[in-house]
Amino acid sequence: MEKERARASVKAKAAKERGAPEGNRNAANGEENKGSVSTFDSSSQGKKPKRDAEYWIARLKRDAATDPKAGALLGSIEAGEISARQAAIDIGHVKPPDRGLLFENQRETRDDGADPTAARRFYLVRAQLGSAYCRLAEEPHARPSALDAALARALQTTRLSQIPVRALALVLVDFWWDNPRDRGKMDRKELLRHKREPKVLRGVKFKPLKKNTLPKPFDKMGGARMTHSGLIEVADDSKVLFLARAGETLERRAFFAYWLRHTTAGLLPLVILHYHPSHKGVHAQANCRSDRDYTERQLPGAPELALRTPAGIDPADQNGRFHLIHIFCERCGIQIAPNDDQLL
Repeated sequence: MEKERARASVKAKAAKERGAPEGNRNAANGEENKGSVSTFDSSSQGKKPKRDAEYWIARLKRDAATDPKAGALLGSIEAGEISARQAAIDIGHVKPPDRGLLFENQRETRDDGADPTAARRFYLVRAQLGSAYCRLAEEPHARPSALDAALARALQTTRLSQIPVRALALVLVDFWWDNPRDRGKMDRKELLRHKREPKVLRGVKFKPLKKNTLPKPFDKMGGARMTHSGLIEVADDSKVLFLARAGETLERRAFFAYWLRHTTAGLLPLVILHYHPSHKGVHAQANCRSDRDYTERQLPGAPELALRTPAGIDPADQNGRFHLIHIFCERCGIQIAPNDDQLL
C-alpha cells in the first residue's frame, strides 16, 4: 500500500509540474472531484470530434481569415447552394468519394456508357445537384423520372467522364433546359426539326394484338378486334406504330398511327393520327404548344389538326390502312422505302 501511495504521489507531482488540471491530479490520486472541470472529458479521450455541419462551418470560419475561398464557401452554405460537407470537400479538408472515378486524374475505361460504375456515378452526380435539382423538380412539367432521364442522357451522350461532379451537375442543368424532349414536351421548332430528319418506313405487317404486348402507353390496348404493326424503327431514336380496330360495320372500326421518339424515360409521342368513322374523320394531334409531360402517355389536350378524309376509305381493308399510312407519313416527313412494293 505504501508503494502504491508513493507511486500515486509521484504521478500527482509530475502532473502538477506539467500544469495538468486539478481534476486530473485528483484522478491520479484515485479521487474524483466532480466540482472541477477537465479539459479532456473521459468520454472524448482518444476520439476525434464529431465532424458534423457545425464542425465544418466553424472550421471554414477559421480558415476565412486567410483563405478567400473559405469565405465564398460559407456564403454558398448560407444561401443553401451546397452542404457544409460539400464545402469541406471543395476546399480540400475532406477527400471526395471515389476520387479515381469522379475527377480528372483518371479516364473511364469505356466510352459506351455501359461501364459497371455508371449507376453509382449517376447517383453521386444527382446528389450534387442539391437545390438546383429541387428547383427543377418543382417545375409543373417535371417529374423525377424525367429528371433522372435527362441526367442519364447527359452522362451517356456528352461523355463527361473527366469533369468533376459539381461541374457535371451544372452541365446537367444546362442540358435539361436545352433538351425539352427530356421534359416530355417540345415546341413547334423542335417538332419541325424532327420532321425534317431523314426517316424511312418499310415492312408494315398487321397481326393480332394482345394486352401487355406493347410498352406504355399501349400496354392496356388489345383484344380480339385489335391488330397492330408492332413498333417499327424509322430512324435511330424514332419509331412508328399502327393499330386497327375491326368491327361489323364501318362505324365500329378505327385506325390509329403513332410517331414516337424513344427516350430514356420511355416512349414520347410526337404525332398521333386517328380515324373514327363513327364520329370524326381523319385528324392528327401534335406534341407542341403544351406544358404537359407526355412521356408514356397519349396526347390529351395537345393541338389538333383536321385532315381531309378520303372518300370510301375503310380501316378494315388493307388498301384503306395503307392509304392512311401514306397520309400519316406525309404529315410526319417519313419516306416510304423505295423497295417496299406493298406500301408503294
